[in-house]
Amino acid sequence: MIEKIVLLRKPNHSIQDIKMILKSEGHLISFHAHDDILIRYGFAPLPRLPLQEKLSAQIPPLLFPPQSGSLVMTPEIFATERGVGPLIFLPLLEKLGIVKAIQFVPFPYTQKLTEVSSIRSILALKSGGLLNQKLRNQLRIEHLNQLGLSIVVKVDFDLTMSERSHNRYRVLSQNLPGLEQGTVPTLYRKFMENGVKIQIEEDLITVKLKKKTHRPILFELLWMNEKTPLSWMGINLQFKVDTTS
Repeated sequence: MIEKIVLLRKPNHSIQDIKMILKSEGHLISFHAHDDILIRYGFAPLPRLPLQEKLSAQIPPLLFPPQSGSLVMTPEIFATERGVGPLIFLPLLEKLGIVKAIQFVPFPYTQKLTEVSSIRSILALKSGGLLNQKLRNQLRIEHLNQLGLSIVVKVDFDLTMSERSHNRYRVLSQNLPGLEQGTVPTLYRKFMENGVKIQIEEDLITVKLKKKTHRPILFELLWMNEKTPLSWMGINLQFKVDTTS
């Protein structure tokens, strides 16, 4: 890493340039660490370059974006503090027939990413709280076709994905005792923002939810207490209660 930074600084690349190049290669390093390395190796701060020198400066090599690909499941155990959100909806995709519906409709796909993987990624972002705030407040958990709704429903892909995400929250709320009228922000705060420990085995993913006040209510859901085969991944998913908070 140090040798790479020194090599990039010799043609007078700035710290920002070096940082971006290293980031594109999967290396994250702070500005202070960059500065310390350059000072240690005797590099002075870059002077303000005249226009002619800027135009003649060596341009960094072309950086290619990382290529997307299908998820490869390898045995491992890891933890995340706020990552349970989309996982809770995975069994619901199977039970509501959403996976089959995606496969039936000619959504775009590539050689590496199936149509199911593409749509699931978008739905995961939507479920994770990235919905338009104005739309979220207006839709709440109600169905888009409810009489009296004060927005015009447009046949638009993004809006369709938003509707599907809201409908999943709606199904979730209807199956949670005492939270049948819960709003998206409420459900997200109580159940989605939860730390988990994930264990991946050959044919099974186990998600252990950390202790939280409303966690027992979540395990009132039938799919939280049984193994669910995820057809698009060829693996089973189950949820467990973790002993840590």
